[in-house]
Amino acid sequence: MEVKIRELIKVLNEELKAYQAMLKFSKEKGEAIKDKNLDTVAKLTAEEEVVLKEILTLEKQRIGILQELLKEEITEDSQINVSKILEKVSDESLKKELNKVKEDLKNTIEELKIVNTANEKMIKDTLEIINYSFKLISKVTGEAATYSKDKIKGKDSKSLLSQQSMIFDKKF
Repeated sequence: MEVKIRELIKVLNEELKAYQAMLKFSKEKGEAIKDKNLDTVAKLTAEEEVVLKEILTLEKQRIGILQELLKEEITEDSQINVSKILEKVSDESLKKELNKVKEDLKNTIEELKIVNTANEKMIKDTLEIINYSFKLISKVTGEAATYSKDKIKGKDSKSLLSQQSMIFDKKF
């Protein structure tokens, strides 16, 4: 049992490092969202995907170890988790190490949730501003602008309104 618990601690520590990397990326992504730096957001999202795959692999390993501990009848329940294992560990240093990684992992995941919620709110707020701006522009033109080669939704492209609407297409 002790060997499996040490193996579990090792996997949990690796998961902790991966979640800490995710937390770092999420914080950086929040700054990039504030700065409206879409290239950085895209780069960080790609890096998060790599770490997420690693987390999924580690999670499978963790579940496998827990199932093996369950087979060793470490608990009478059909469900097993780290808290139940802590109750059965007699070696105090092993118990302390397992509890520390459990708490660190729990705290990191909680902080990650908070940061991700804040990032999600910033993205939603930005989308609301974009939608509001689009509606405002649509009201100014009297209808939603649809572009074609010579006309904007039935209006002659030489009209003042058409020229103003096309200002977004010009390079300065």
